Amino acid sequence: MNKQMKHTLYEATASIVGKGIIAGATGIAGMLLSQQIGKRVFGKTPNRAPAEVAGKLLGLKPTNEASKARFNKVIEIAYGSVWGIFRAWLGSKGTRGPAASALHLASIGASISTIIPALGWVPPPRKWSKEKLSIEIVHHTVYVLVTGWAYDMLND
Repeated sequence: MNKQMKHTLYEATASIVGKGIIAGATGIAGMLLSQQIGKRVFGKTPNRAPAEVAGKLLGLKPTNEASKARFNKVIEIAYGSVWGIFRAWLGSKGTRGPAASALHLASIGASISTIIPALGWVPPPRKWSKEKLSIEIVHHTVYVLVTGWAYDMLND
């Protein structure tokens, strides 16, 4: 691989990662807003599973509610940013709009349904209540739509 090809590859990779992180963080902001609306309208607290899984993986255990809430937000931002990179990768391959959003949501759903429960840290969605499942689908749909919108705005 010559020097010009390497430079182009590095540029493309940096673009995907950078745009993905920005789009994903924007999507998480939308998801956090959706969770706050859910909390006020329905009295539902945000899902703490991301922080629980990350805490077990990293060997960290927040000691009070305030630190649990902060840790959860940090993990959600990281989670959203990583999934944003996946969305940017889809866009780099020419998949945009509703098709990219559908693939993005399906990929997140597959992860939530298989990989995370396989670690034994949280139950699979089939064991969740219909209400919890519905709420998570709404919040993740908001995330995917806002992330897709943000990614498209970065490319226009």
